[in-house]
Amino acid sequence: MVSVIIMDLGGVVLKEPAITLYDTLPSVIQEQLPSEGLSVPLFHRVFDFIHHVTQRDYKRDWFMGNVHGSILTSIVHEHIDNLKYKHFFHAPYEKLLIAHGASIILEPAPLAEYTQLFHEGIAFIEHARRKGLRVMVLSNWDPYSFILLQQKFSELFALFDAKDVFIPASIGHAKPEKEAFSVILEQHTIVPEQCLFIDDNERNVQTAHEYGMHVIQHNDWQITKKFLEGII
Repeated sequence: MVSVIIMDLGGVVLKEPAITLYDTLPSVIQEQLPSEGLSVPLFHRVFDFIHHVTQRDYKRDWFMGNVHGSILTSIVHEHIDNLKYKHFFHAPYEKLLIAHGASIILEPAPLAEYTQLFHEGIAFIEHARRKGLRVMVLSNWDPYSFILLQQKFSELFALFDAKDVFIPASIGHAKPEKEAFSVILEQHTIVPEQCLFIDDNERNVQTAHEYGMHVIQHNDWQITKKFLEGII
């Protein structure tokens, strides 16, 4: 019997800038994009490029608030046209995408501006709370952007108790690290078998499954709703 829901925000309740920024692309970039979309999400390719240039994985530091998004954006813009890195890009449009999207993905103000709501997600949270379920958040957002998101989407965050919202900077761990899950389960005395975890990332879902939680890898709310019918 599920009594607690732990859910991601980005890709589940919030539509991330890496998706919405495509509407802002200049036509010269849009015309080059493959019809099937990118083989690797732009968010990951931005961090791949930063790692390629610096030989350091900054993603966790960004999640923790140890490095500001503006610093990472400056790294991208400083090196994006360096011929030394031309072989990194799979196609010319990818270079243009990374250059255009880095600040929107990484910097607090544009990240918050371009983030949008999935209203089906809010409807689900409201439904779960009406059924008496405890709904918690475990989401990999950097703390600087998260403050702006809480201000922008105050109606969303009003649905949660403040003590039930977790980001890497508040618990010292980021998904899919096992400690990100154990901190919440242990501090709040949650039995994994009574918990449902919803996330759009396969690795995060796998880690939750290893703890014995019920899991749903979210992709589309119509599909997720069908899975939920047999759980809650």
